[in-house]
Amino acid sequence: MKELLQVVSVCILLTVLTSAVMAEPKAGKQTTHSVSLDVDGEKVDVGFHLYLPKNYDGESKVPLLVLFLHGSGERGDDLGLVLKWGPPKHISKGTDYPCVVLSPQCPADERWRPETLVQLVDWARGALQIDRSRMYVTGLSMGGTGTFALIDKYPKLFAAAVPICGAIETKQPERLAEVPIRAFVGSEDQVVRKMVDLIKSVQDARGKAKLHIFNAVGHVSWPMVYEHDEYLAWLMMHKRGDK
Repeated sequence: MKELLQVVSVCILLTVLTSAVMAEPKAGKQTTHSVSLDVDGEKVDVGFHLYLPKNYDGESKVPLLVLFLHGSGERGDDLGLVLKWGPPKHISKGTDYPCVVLSPQCPADERWRPETLVQLVDWARGALQIDRSRMYVTGLSMGGTGTFALIDKYPKLFAAAVPICGAIETKQPERLAEVPIRAFVGSEDQVVRKMVDLIKSVQDARGKAKLHIFNAVGHVSWPMVYEHDEYLAWLMMHKRGDK
């Protein structure tokens, strides 16, 4: 297993560019990295946390759960901010996940770009042993909006999605109907009420969208989701191609 992990690490080292010393990826550990991507002819450097499950051996394919997208308050160039919420937070506190977790950071004053995120997922699929039929995405606030935007533009990429208090404007809800969605929002969160209408329109399009509204809760509803592993179990139930 040690030798296999060394081979994987060499592949990643050849692919990833860092502005600081990069920790070696290790099974059961969350490490920080940066990769230089070609996004529509533009060079884009993306910093991220990468977690490999304890049983990762470089041969057996594991699902990429979580492409995790943080909110607007965690933007910038300090990857420590990404550990504030969600899966990277719990991993940093010792929680084990049965999957690869990829948690990128959005630059300051920018928003999630689907084109960049899909390139990052493509990089992960090339560098790691990942079951391409079992990839998932989740995000909170701005990351919830980014989750919607990503599956709206690339509806065939992910097996399932969990957007939390995110918003989106789409003229094609039938595209989102291709992806199993479990969305969460607080009943007092007026900023993203359009999400409720969107999910209802997806349901009308015979999609697999489900909406959970937390009563008497405002915008900060994500701790109520990420503090439990029910969302994770729901995501991992799904596989691309399932009816």
